[in-house]
Amino acid sequence: MSACKALQLTIYKKEGYMIFYASTKFSISQIIIPIFSIVIACNIMLMMQYAHAYTLPDTGQITCYNNSGIITCPQQGEAFYGQDANYTHSPLSYTNNGDGTVTDRVTGLIWQQVDDGTQRTWGQSVTYCQDLELGGQTDWRLPSRWELLSIVDAGRFNPALNPAFSCTDNTNSYWANTDYLGYLFYGWYVFAYYGDSGGASKGGEQNVRCVRGAELLKPTYSDNGDGTVTDLTTGRVWEKAGSQTAMNWQAALAWCQDQTTGGETDWRLPNKRELESLVDDELQSPSINPAFTVTGSTGWFYWTSTSNSGAPTDAWRMDFVYGYSGRPAKSSAEEHVRCIRGGLAATGMPPGVSLMLLNN
Repeated sequence: MSACKALQLTIYKKEGYMIFYASTKFSISQIIIPIFSIVIACNIMLMMQYAHAYTLPDTGQITCYNNSGIITCPQQGEAFYGQDANYTHSPLSYTNNGDGTVTDRVTGLIWQQVDDGTQRTWGQSVTYCQDLELGGQTDWRLPSRWELLSIVDAGRFNPALNPAFSCTDNTNSYWANTDYLGYLFYGWYVFAYYGDSGGASKGGEQNVRCVRGAELLKPTYSDNGDGTVTDLTTGRVWEKAGSQTAMNWQAALAWCQDQTTGGETDWRLPNKRELESLVDDELQSPSINPAFTVTGSTGWFYWTSTSNSGAPTDAWRMDFVYGYSGRPAKSSAEEHVRCIRGGLAATGMPPGVSLMLLNN
């Protein structure tokens, strides 16, 4: 019997075809096979790995900061290395469709380009989006909090939105179709000026920006049994437990650079978008999936690697009591740390399924 030969395949679905990227030790080649016409020869064992469901957009922050202002982006081993702008994820990318709508080319969602300037209650906002006819489409809806946060540009403020979008007022807050757990008749909103979120009575009035397209999925997690947890929707890997101690922002950046959890050494401090993705809006105290552990009753505040571009002395943090964000001072505030790895290479290809074919 011949020796077993391994071939790594990654499959992408595009325009009616399954595109196979075949990788061996020596070469990578592309094989295109029509969907529903895939034939697996006998004596081949097929092992499939979960394909992540969507690509997580970058934050938009491309400038580096220390505790007081802008700096040249540091190199590995230098002070303040490991911050948001040191890494390239999937850059924000939008298309103005010329019909009052904007397509997010990373998530695939289609957005109302400019709000109509009218503030509404939460219930009125839901109805407004359901009744909206825009861009020749009628399937508009009020976005979830996570979807609204996905278009926040942390490299900007006043408003913290890409110029592809317009606001009738840069201080607008936008209703989300997400209940604010723990407070009866409260809902989440996203504040356009800085790009943070909060809760308010649904009887109050906020602005509205509608969306259409498949709703972004709630994360699904897999405990790897080695102190790490994989987010199967984005492909990123997290530390299961956060730090036992709190520290300032510069120390948090260095902390993750030194981690070896799960035998890996490419850990980093998560950016604002990544840490926001951990918030579970259906849970509270803590508002995080049970796959993760928290430190006591006070270890629910975690640093991100993202600076507040409107006030560079501050950096973003996430509160995992209710799930809101804050902007404490980098040098004086002390928060906990939960490191992340993966998700750095933007290849331009859609998410795929990894296959291993073993042929005797």
